[in-house]
Amino acid sequence: PNTIECVYFTVDPKYRSNKLGRTLQKALMDEGKKRGYKKIFASVETKNIASLKATQANGFTIVKTFREGMYHRHRLESEL
Repeated sequence: PNTIECVYFTVDPKYRSNKLGRTLQKALMDEGKKRGYKKIFASVETKNIASLKATQANGFTIVKTFREGMYHRHRLESEL
């Protein structure tokens, strides 16, 4: 009940490369903290290096790697 889950978060290709995804994710984290959430989880496909780097730049760490259907994903978490 005190955790946010951020999965399948995507930015339209024409708006990528300007840190919009990182900025939006950080805004979600800040708002969650204001509302009393303690932790946030994210799920990123292992081959999506740009998304992985952006998520890690917001303080997330990989806690496990798993398979979801035909995809391999990292589960990441961060304290708020």
